[in-house]
Amino acid sequence: MIAIRIATLDDLPTIRSLAYTIWPVVYKDIISAAQIEYMLDKAYAVESLVEQVSKRNHRFILIEENGITLGFASFSEKSEEQKNIFRLHKLYLALNQHGKGLGKMLVEHTAAEAIAAGAEYLELNVNRNNPTVSFYRKLGFVIDKEINESIGNSFWVEDYIMILPLGK
Repeated sequence: MIAIRIATLDDLPTIRSLAYTIWPVVYKDIISAAQIEYMLDKAYAVESLVEQVSKRNHRFILIEENGITLGFASFSEKSEEQKNIFRLHKLYLALNQHGKGLGKMLVEHTAAEAIAAGAEYLELNVNRNNPTVSFYRKLGFVIDKEINESIGNSFWVEDYIMILPLGK
């Protein structure tokens, strides 16, 4: 049976391990191996994950089947000033779990949490060359804008910011 649950600090090594397995495959044709390594080290070191939870109020959720973690997502309010917008920071599934509706379940769970908190929009960044742009469009996200942003070490993200209006 598929279940979604809130991740605890004890789950952060599992999240890290999944990311380190998924990213090199998913992003290999989108960004360089050096940028993949840089971004993984920056966002998925256990210390960084702890900071995301404890200082930035990111909520991680896991999707599991029979106690086996199949993927994860993280989200939060965009900011104190923009409580009407929730950010979907991360959404990743084990490579053998794509196309089973699990990503949609994670987005729907996140949207429900956002609506319960009074948000009007769910927002995310996605690389402009990432095939998941079409996945997000199917779920109702629209492209709000394009960004080119330096992330350090001479690397850039070339993303769409996509938004999903949350029906009231």
